[in-house]
Amino acid sequence: MKRLTLPIGIFLAVWISTACCAQVLRIGSWNVSNGPNAGDTLSFSIVVEALGRDVRPAILAIQESDSSSSTDLRDIFNDVFSVDSYRVIVTTPDGGNDRTGFVYDTSLVTLVSQSELTDGLIHNTMRATFQPLDPTFVDPVTVYSIHLKSGVSNSDVNIRMNEAAVLNSDAVALNVENVIFAGDFNAQGSYQLANFDALDVADAPGDWRDNPDFIDLHTQNPNGNVDDRFDLQLASAGLFDGTGLNYLEGSYNVLGNNGTHVLGSWIDTGTGDTPEVLAALISASDHLPVYSDFVFIASEPEIILGDVNQNGFVNFLDVTPFIGFLTSGEYRAEADCNQDGVVNFLDIASFVSILEST
Repeated sequence: MKRLTLPIGIFLAVWISTACCAQVLRIGSWNVSNGPNAGDTLSFSIVVEALGRDVRPAILAIQESDSSSSTDLRDIFNDVFSVDSYRVIVTTPDGGNDRTGFVYDTSLVTLVSQSELTDGLIHNTMRATFQPLDPTFVDPVTVYSIHLKSGVSNSDVNIRMNEAAVLNSDAVALNVENVIFAGDFNAQGSYQLANFDALDVADAPGDWRDNPDFIDLHTQNPNGNVDDRFDLQLASAGLFDGTGLNYLEGSYNVLGNNGTHVLGSWIDTGTGDTPEVLAALISASDHLPVYSDFVFIASEPEIILGDVNQNGFVNFLDVTPFIGFLTSGEYRAEADCNQDGVVNFLDIASFVSILEST
């Protein structure tokens, strides 16, 4: 199956960033089917622990929640990770008494803003902007908790695509670089997402429903027939450009699904996780959670050959500092005008040529 492949330079930058202990920002999504309910928290606790077994989730978009189950889920996050930093925000109930929202970790991100979107949508949508607290993360990220119209009829598909256009227009109007649409899209194939100006982090174009080519991406229904890819994440192009906040290639995961289960059967017919986790996924919800990791990649400063004083221009003001580096033997990339890795008399002709051409 096709997957996103970063250019080697970007891949190395990501690898170096993570290898040097950079903060990883985990963002997930889960249609929780109005759970957990009172007395039914064990399965959710097991799933939450699995979601954070290597990286604690910073943000989890939730769908089909309600006021009591969302606070219960927040409490489970705090209990599982032995913290008191998780908070929850949800929309007002829609016509089906469902809410969308977020559980998020205030020790990892700050909630900058939140808005509830209702116009042109079947399910109310929570939009929130978060600022990572780790100082290496310069950029905020805006996340939409998505729940589009269900159904397979042409009317359902048209409504779903119109909802996508509404949400995409809202994101365009924000004029921000980092946007993630995460949630239950109820789509049978990638064409139904065409109105989103964003990229599928799994890079999986095609018809998903009942298709063995996408078996490892199916999310619904773990306790009966896993054959639909309803839950996924779309991210704006800025999250793939190799600088700033970026998707960590290969990190997208459908919890409990490694593609080994029987297509159209229960998730525990496969080996996507431990029997305990698979049983918890079956018990907790009729959707599997998904998540991706994001890292910050620092951009390399622009080098202008001949701009030895680094003021953005090459002119006579660069002559004196150029001579200074020439005589001292100290290296500066802007003074290495012939780009041979050293600053010496061989750079003089190139420097003069650059100076004369400006």
